[in-house]
Amino acid sequence: RLPQYKETLSTFSAHIDVLSQLFGAVKARRLLELAEWEQNLATAVDSEGNSLKAGASLAKILPLLRDPSMSVEDKLRLLMTFFVTQEELNDKQRNELFDIAKLSPDDQNAITNLRFLGVSLRANKKSKKAREAALKKKYGKDEFKFPVSRYVPPLRDIVEEGLQGRLNEQAYPYMGEIPIIKKTGKNKKQAAVSQNPSQQSSSYRTNTLDFLGRTQEDTLKDAIEEVIEEQDAAPFIVFIAGGVTYSEMKLAYQMSGSNPVFVGGSFPLCPTSYVDLVRRIKKRETL
Repeated sequence: RLPQYKETLSTFSAHIDVLSQLFGAVKARRLLELAEWEQNLATAVDSEGNSLKAGASLAKILPLLRDPSMSVEDKLRLLMTFFVTQEELNDKQRNELFDIAKLSPDDQNAITNLRFLGVSLRANKKSKKAREAALKKKYGKDEFKFPVSRYVPPLRDIVEEGLQGRLNEQAYPYMGEIPIIKKTGKNKKQAAVSQNPSQQSSSYRTNTLDFLGRTQEDTLKDAIEEVIEEQDAAPFIVFIAGGVTYSEMKLAYQMSGSNPVFVGGSFPLCPTSYVDLVRRIKKRETL
């Protein structure tokens, strides 16, 4: 009844209304089930870190594909994730899944065009086992705080190796002069001094003091420390040609520390735009 609370009550009611609509959409589209199985397929383990049983994945996603309330885009996302991660179906089985999901020929292109991105759509149990073993090693022992956001983009490994100076120089060649000072597991000052032995030896031979009472060795170490501190504050920038996903943006934010991490791309890439782009891929004609 008090006038000063009317505006607060109106704002609170608007928030409740928005939340109700969001929860309604999540329930109607079965998004929690969809997201959970996308994560299961992508990580090869369930939300508790247990390995998926052979054949269980297909049996679990079939009810989702048959559900008429699920949108075509949601079904395509699930099937694309399945084909990328499983690699165990032949052409006949793949076409049967298309029929179950009621996909049009145009929608089917979003899946068959995955071959242009290096995805094998033919049965290959050997490569599937190798991939699953690597994923189980990466995710199998983790305790997942958020079951529907377990998958970690490969960008994390690239950023970690880049910050530590361990990036494969053949895969990621330097376009300019290679930095002299790189971080190592040793003490930073010692590592930096050891990379320039000529300066190191001259500083030890000459012990004359400057007007502040420091030796040349002390002066050199102070200068190196300043360079390292500046290097620590330098940003690590990643550009992804072809689009950057929201999970990669989130990862860059989480990994920013003494070195700020920035990630960008040709454009923001969401699931709908990704499916549409893959659907429209055309094989380049040979000239």
